[in-house]
Amino acid sequence: MQGSDGTAVDYTIITALGAEGSSSGTDLQGVLGDLSGNYVLGSDIDASATATWTEGFAPLGRAAYGRTFTGRFDGLGHTIDGLVSTPSSGIFGSDNVALFGATNSGAEIRNIGLVDVQITGRNQVGALVGDAYNTTIDNSYATGQVNGEQNVGGLVGYTTGVDISNSFTAADVELSGNFGGGLIGNAWNSEIRNSYTSSSVTGASQLGGLIGRSQTTTIADTYAVSTVTGTGNDLGGLVGELNGGTVDRSYAAGRVTGTSNGGLIGYGWNGETVQNSFYSIDGTGQTSSAGGSGLSGVEMQQTDDFLAANWDIDAQGGTGSVWRLYEGHTTPLLRSFLTPLTVLPEYDGSGAHQTDISAAAGDALSDPRISGSQTNIALTLTGSANSGEYLASLDLDGLYSGQQGVDLIGGEQIITDGNVANAGDIALTNGISWDTGTLRIDTTGNITNIGAIQGGANSVFHLVDGNWQQHAASLPTFAVNDFRLKEDTASFLRASGGNGTATDPYQIGDVYGLQGLESYTLLGSDFTLASDIGASVTVNWHAGAGFDPIGTRSNRFSGSLDGQGHVIDGLTIDRPEEDNVGLLGRSNGAELHNVGLSDVSLTGASAVGSLVGNTTNTSIENSYAHGGQLTAIESVAGGLVGSGGDGVIQNSYADVAVLAEADGFGSGFAGGLLGAGNIDISNSYALGDVSSPAAEVGGLVGQYNAGTITNSYATGQVNGGSAVGGAVGNLISSAALSQVFWNQDTNTDLTGVGNDAAATGVTGKSLTDLQTLQTFTDAGWDIDAQGGTSSVWRLYEGHTTPLLRSFLTPLTVAVDDASTTYNGTVQTGPGSWSASGPHDSSLILGTASITGGGKDAGNYAISIDGLYSSQQGYDLVVNDGDLTIDKANATVTANSDSVTYNGTTQNVSGFTASGLVGGEDESVLTGVTTSGGSGKDAGTYTHTASGSDGNYLLTFIDGGLTINKALATVTANSDTVTYNGSVQNVSGFTASGLVGGEDEGVLTGVTTSGGTGTDAGSYVHTASGTDGNYALTFIDGGLTIDKALATVTANSDTVTYNGSNQSVTGFTASGLVGGEDESVLSGVTTSGGSGKNAGTYAHTASGSDGNYLLTFVDGELTIDKAAATVTANSDSVTYNGTTQNVSGFTASGLVGGENESVLTGVTTSGGSGKDAGTYTHTASGSDGNYLLTFVDGELAIDKAAATVTANSDSVTYNGGVQNVSGFTASGLVGGEDESVLTGVTTSGGSGKDAGTYAHTASG
Repeated sequence: MQGSDGTAVDYTIITALGAEGSSSGTDLQGVLGDLSGNYVLGSDIDASATATWTEGFAPLGRAAYGRTFTGRFDGLGHTIDGLVSTPSSGIFGSDNVALFGATNSGAEIRNIGLVDVQITGRNQVGALVGDAYNTTIDNSYATGQVNGEQNVGGLVGYTTGVDISNSFTAADVELSGNFGGGLIGNAWNSEIRNSYTSSSVTGASQLGGLIGRSQTTTIADTYAVSTVTGTGNDLGGLVGELNGGTVDRSYAAGRVTGTSNGGLIGYGWNGETVQNSFYSIDGTGQTSSAGGSGLSGVEMQQTDDFLAANWDIDAQGGTGSVWRLYEGHTTPLLRSFLTPLTVLPEYDGSGAHQTDISAAAGDALSDPRISGSQTNIALTLTGSANSGEYLASLDLDGLYSGQQGVDLIGGEQIITDGNVANAGDIALTNGISWDTGTLRIDTTGNITNIGAIQGGANSVFHLVDGNWQQHAASLPTFAVNDFRLKEDTASFLRASGGNGTATDPYQIGDVYGLQGLESYTLLGSDFTLASDIGASVTVNWHAGAGFDPIGTRSNRFSGSLDGQGHVIDGLTIDRPEEDNVGLLGRSNGAELHNVGLSDVSLTGASAVGSLVGNTTNTSIENSYAHGGQLTAIESVAGGLVGSGGDGVIQNSYADVAVLAEADGFGSGFAGGLLGAGNIDISNSYALGDVSSPAAEVGGLVGQYNAGTITNSYATGQVNGGSAVGGAVGNLISSAALSQVFWNQDTNTDLTGVGNDAAATGVTGKSLTDLQTLQTFTDAGWDIDAQGGTSSVWRLYEGHTTPLLRSFLTPLTVAVDDASTTYNGTVQTGPGSWSASGPHDSSLILGTASITGGGKDAGNYAISIDGLYSSQQGYDLVVNDGDLTIDKANATVTANSDSVTYNGTTQNVSGFTASGLVGGEDESVLTGVTTSGGSGKDAGTYTHTASGSDGNYLLTFIDGGLTINKALATVTANSDTVTYNGSVQNVSGFTASGLVGGEDEGVLTGVTTSGGTGTDAGSYVHTASGTDGNYALTFIDGGLTIDKALATVTANSDTVTYNGSNQSVTGFTASGLVGGEDESVLSGVTTSGGSGKNAGTYAHTASGSDGNYLLTFVDGELTIDKAAATVTANSDSVTYNGTTQNVSGFTASGLVGGENESVLTGVTTSGGSGKDAGTYTHTASGSDGNYLLTFVDGELAIDKAAATVTANSDSVTYNGGVQNVSGFTASGLVGGEDESVLTGVTTSGGSGKDAGTYAHTASG
């Protein structure tokens, strides 16, 4: 390295801390080995290990025994971190404690940073040097903790003849004694420049934020924001005790707490100089100082007082001044400690959309050292010293940094654009699009070649200086939220044509171009409006103040503005502290024609008018303000003009609510058209309400001090303090009124002129009168109630007060031609109408009433009434229409009738009609007659209606008389005969229902057929035909040939059973006629009559015959049984005591070889017995084939031979009758005994007397 004289200097590069006790001369601690050497740090050094050393780091040099550092030490910007030094033993004890304990003549210490030191000693204690003598210290700093008893400083404990510059501390300094400071404890005969401290200092006395005690020392461009707390005296924000020397351009802002304090200097001796220095009253908490001036905290953050004190200071970045202030955010900062940071805008002129117009390129504003936010979010464009380019820069206001932060520099971006023709010009060829922030243009040249300017919801456009030139038939888009123009230094022309002369005025098409009229350079030019202008965006302009009125007191508008009938809608001005408020603020010698304003919102202090706030010698014609509110906070408010003189207002009107608050004023000077002045007014009116708590309030003019008002009126409600009039509040004697009217209905308690009830030329009228044409024609006004005339005024009677025709758009309204159909009532058509061209239907008011028309079919004229319009509507020209009432369609039907033939002439008459309207009936059709519909014979007779009618288009439908045939029944004759074998017939008919005495003879068209036949049967006898007068119903007759009666008898025969089949056939017939015999009965057959066994076999005839009704008589075959004799068998047996019998039979006469076995139906009975006797044996039964004769047989049981012996007895006579009885029998069989012989009795054998008495058995 080189020394200050250019000679080479050898340095030892130190990169290590070294060991405890080192004296190597090659490490930090080893510098002790060569205190006169030259050293540089080759890197940051971590010295935290010194905390473990016995007494920490051994200071490099001590004052005792001349062991001081006299060499050079350059940290090269490196740091020593965590150094601990607490020596207490040895020959040096606890004095001179720091990195360098003591330095001596020639020592230089530069560019070193001590971070987080822990230094503890007794006397001459500091972080960098304990005791410095004739030493240079530059660009060095310390942070951490420094403790001692006295002469203790954050950087140096004690200095003698020392230069310290560009250095600072942020250490806590604590001492138990005196002389303590944030930078130096005690300074003698030294020089401190461009340094500061933000330490805390705590001790007893002679304590200062920068220096504890300063003796004959120069202090310049320094400051302290340290807190100073002491228990003793002489405490100061910058210096505790000042003895001699100089303090210049320095300040203190840290809190000072103690018993004897000063904001900048705690105590001063004689001979010192404190100049251009300050202390913060708010920051230090002190209101006095032994030197310096006190400033408030706010003042400490402003450049004003510092500049006044000749400080080298500004609030800009990158200027090179000693001091940098971020106004409103910081106290003065030493620029040398700030890192320059240039911020360029993102804007590059390409037209790319930006969210924030003030956005910075890259991440410059992301630096953590930057605080705050941009208060002026703005991009500024300025001209360059070179053509082909312009400059863009950002407003960094609101951003700031601390002392160890950045010096924010708003850099200029060079924007290249080939359309920049001259130095100082700006070309916005690609336009600008953004959402938020201010586009600020400040140049001395022209702004040309302008593309679309499109700002978003939070955008601001501010032309500060420069000549904006947009002049083309087709202008690019211009739209911003807030538009601002500095009219005295900038010119803004945005026109679609013209050159600003009376013959070729500038053509203005939007509100931005309109605002440009206020440019001082354009106030004498001529302008026209090329279209309606939407001005509602002005509510956001000028930070809410709205549109800036064109022309000021000293720079008045003197050109012309011809609105050409276009409307400026939604103009907003809110400037309660400004006079001369209106679209034009002040005008002189101007011409304002055909200008319309709608929905205004204007507030000003005084002289407030919708069109002009204050005017002189200005011609106002065919202009108006319609809708909205106008307020003067002080006085002088007019619906169209606030105040003015020596000009005219004609064919103009105002319909705006006017309020003059008259704050602090006795008169409001409020008028519906003119607040106050001496302008001649003709053919004008005011409709708005006017009010003021003060005097001189009028429906038309508040105060009129000269001139004439003619053919004008006012209708609004007027309220005020005094001099309140329906037309004029205060009429000065030199002014005159002629044919002026005002509305008595809304102002019942007022007179026409507030200060002169007897004023002439003014008349109060009811609203009805003001809507009546005669009111104004009687006053000689140029007025009518017709459309399309050239009169000044147009009245829609009963609907409007007079309207100025010049503001009405001619529009022809015609009743629509209509066609309808007769309905029996008076008709005017559907009531529709149409306008002749495009129109706004909302401006056509009222309810159309159609008159004229008629009832009967035909053509009628129809007119329209009841339509009207408003002042910004239409001059309605009403044309009649034609109504055609077509005939209604009706159908006339001739009556019809249906009768029945009665033999006489019959007829029908009259007609009916359908489609008649309005409750009308056939009686109205007087032109309709009927014919026909008459006849005698049955048939249809056409009944025809014909004719015409004025209201009906008739369609005719024929009717008819229908004579229906009479109903008659024709019955063909009938007859019944009996078949006789020859042709027989019936003829003729009878008729019932004939009328008029007629008989069958009239039915010449009726014939009969059929009814003829030979064979038995029914032959239909049919009547048929027609008759002209009878509807015939035919009933058939018939010839019935009944069958002849004939009896058919089947043949019979009788034969005798012969054991074989036998039969009978054939029949006979009786009753046949015409010589016919059985052979004709081909349909008759017989059956039966056949058999084998004896019996009767029916022989049946059956069948039918066409001509004979047959009765059938059966014949039969009788097979008689053969005669046979059946003889029951007989037998003869002898009684044997048991039952005996005989059975069977024999037969004789059997035929065909048959025997008794065929007689299965024959049985025998009897022929059985026990007792002797004859028992008949009988054969009985029957047989199918034999007629049996039965011959009985018998069983003869002959009695057995037995002997019955009557019993005999022998008795002796006893005198009584005695007898014997009984018997015995022998020969009995079958074991029988005498008991069976019941038929045997005995007799005799009885006697009394002795004797023999025979005893006889008999039976």
